[in-house]
Amino acid sequence: MHKTIRIAGNTECPCYWAIIKKGFEVTISSQLTNVEGSDCRWTYEAQKDDWLFSATTIQALLGLITMWEIRSDDWRASENEKNTYIEYRGQTPFYDIEGNEIFDE
Repeated sequence: MHKTIRIAGNTECPCYWAIIKKGFEVTISSQLTNVEGSDCRWTYEAQKDDWLFSATTIQALLGLITMWEIRSDDWRASENEKNTYIEYRGQTPFYDIEGNEIFDE
């Protein structure tokens, strides 16, 4: 049996503390997205040295930081990496609204 971690409410706090432990200063802000005040958009930022990372979730923010730590200043994908990823993504299963796999005809 696989152990699974999914993005959910119970991963926000651990992601925040992981970013802090990496030495980043974290800023969280929100902005209303409608006049009624019933919805807002969150922005999560982490700054360290000359780097500022920004995302719409704290989990994504940790992902960006980790990507940069692994790939460093050369973080952008090469043309070969882009093409390989697009090909891989194009081969993934596709499901209808009820969860049934849709096969190419």
